[in-house]
Amino acid sequence: MGDEHILRKRIGMRKLESRARFKRNGIANEADSGNRTGG
Repeated sequence: MGDEHILRKRIGMRKLESRARFKRNGIANEADSGNRTGG
């Protein structure tokens, strides 16, 4: 049970990381278009 929880947490962190990277890359475009999502 513990391992599964850790795995899920890792997957979640990875998703957040990739999302943060994507945001960093498209921050300029987002700022230009004004479609900035809070989070």
